[in-house]
Amino acid sequence: MTESNPSTPSYRERPLTKREKLFAARLTESNRSVVPATVRALVEEKLLKKARQLLCERYRDLAFSEFEILGYVFARAASADARFRTTSTAGETLREYQHLNLGIAVAAPNDELYTAVVNQSETLSFDIFVEKSQQAVVLALQGKDQIRPSTQVLFSYMSDQGITDAIPTVVAPAVSVVTIGAPFDSGNGRFRIASLTFDHRYINGFAAARLLERFTDELKNIISETTTPMPGSPGPSNRPDGELRPNPTGTSDAILVQAICEVLGIARQDLHEDIPLRNQGLSSLKSVELAGRLKKVLGVDLPATLIWNYPTVRALSDHLGREVVKPEPVGLSDKDLAQLQQVISAAGKSIPGQADLKTGGNPIRRDTPDE
Repeated sequence: MTESNPSTPSYRERPLTKREKLFAARLTESNRSVVPATVRALVEEKLLKKARQLLCERYRDLAFSEFEILGYVFARAASADARFRTTSTAGETLREYQHLNLGIAVAAPNDELYTAVVNQSETLSFDIFVEKSQQAVVLALQGKDQIRPSTQVLFSYMSDQGITDAIPTVVAPAVSVVTIGAPFDSGNGRFRIASLTFDHRYINGFAAARLLERFTDELKNIISETTTPMPGSPGPSNRPDGELRPNPTGTSDAILVQAICEVLGIARQDLHEDIPLRNQGLSSLKSVELAGRLKKVLGVDLPATLIWNYPTVRALSDHLGREVVKPEPVGLSDKDLAQLQQVISAAGKSIPGQADLKTGGNPIRRDTPDE
């Protein structure tokens, strides 16, 4: 056996990308100037479930998840204290803003991290906040970082990764950052941990603790406000607390349903085909994972923003049946062909003969015009 030459390096060097340089510069500056401190508080899961149930009843046609609810609640809580509406400057002053500009951490493909920003977030109604935040998240998933010197607070949601607790890092010019973890069971119920890291130069521990108290208070306020029916709104359904009624006669294709259920970690009978997937727990991070799974099965690149354009299982299935093209389906097994037929047949289309697929044939194309 030939031994490797010890003089040959077992690594390679590469230059930092533009984004890596920018992020490293921000962290270096923050490490030089920020004096971080962290406080934590428990948030009752039953409060979040109740708020989610009531908001689903009020905004029946709105696609949203726990992520948007928690971000909205935190924006309202943070804006009440002027210290959390400030940013640090290079000099000896603080820049205090009238409104809160909320930065949202967004996990993008290839483990990239971008910041979506909702400006004047505390002034928005819930439905407008959801609309603005989703527009910002789509831009972030497209690689457009929106953080500005006026972004005072950062919000991070770690539930998708199963992380129950974390110590977030303040990145200047923001003066604080909060992380909400995954729910966990304790002897007294089910809770989440809200971890708030702040710049101790400008914010003390008591102010930070009061912010987390307000976070729970605002969650209760959302429940109280939403319990009062809006004029002309439909009455409450008999749906159990936070539960989404599944569709007993699903017609979407098995491949898509299986991929969604695996990403969400739910059983097929718990998936509703006509309720937005955002309402069923599909966050921006999980949408990236879903796009990756579908790419592996279908062999085509699908944008992580797909779910925003086709928010339900049925809409997504119809889109894939009409539009998805498999450029080089060479060497497909009978099982692969059967699965591919399921995807296409969901929208009532046919595919070329099996022999054409196995030999590379022409790509699959829609045979009817767009509606």
